[in-house]
Amino acid sequence: MTVAATLEAPETTGHYERSIDERRYLHVLPRSVIAGLYDVHPWLPFGVITASINDSAYALGRALTAEDLRERRKRIRYRCHRSCSDRTDHRQRFEEDD
Repeated sequence: MTVAATLEAPETTGHYERSIDERRYLHVLPRSVIAGLYDVHPWLPFGVITASINDSAYALGRALTAEDLRERRKRIRYRCHRSCSDRTDHRQRFEEDD
């Protein structure tokens, strides 16, 4: 990539500071989108790119662990159902003893 820069020297001598601000973004979005976001605010492309990467990682993680979560929920429901029915049996036995 080539960048052109033009600097003009002032008429009077002295110490003058010049700086160049360069921002680089991951090429996750098309350049036109990044340029449009940059026109709104220089940090906006960074936020959108970071959010899209985070959302993709979250979705992938959920997809990879979805089956494990379903199995875990089934085990918890089974344990709860079993323990709840045991409590009912104990209550009925206690009432029968009276």
